[in-house]
Amino acid sequence: MAKPSRSAICAAVLLAAVLLAAGPVAAQDRAEGKPRIPPKEQLGRGNDCTYARSIDDWEAVDRDHIIIKGMGREEYLVQFSGACIANPRFEHEIGVVSRDSRLCPYGGDALIIGGERCTILNIWQLPQKDE
Repeated sequence: MAKPSRSAICAAVLLAAVLLAAGPVAAQDRAEGKPRIPPKEQLGRGNDCTYARSIDDWEAVDRDHIIIKGMGREEYLVQFSGACIANPRFEHEIGVVSRDSRLCPYGGDALIIGGERCTILNIWQLPQKDE
């Protein structure tokens, strides 16, 4: 078997670096059907809560964020611990761990992603979309 050339290896490494760098930016582009996320400075402190049973759907944003969709048109950006190894972009379902009926960024509330407990750090209620 032939050994790959040095230029082929460099090209593969460069392509991987470009794809990794472009990932989080592309995940926020609503024009391409991706979640729209305002800058966190515009969202507030990140201590919003929602009722766990009102969650109808969810959408992965990147490795550390998902959008959960509640009753009506409510949407929440949820940031979970960076120590969580699971990647929500590759999962089909998530679980919720809460001490009461509300999902909040305090009190040990967490998401179960890929069988792993991911502690919630922040929750921001997103502004409603203009339709």
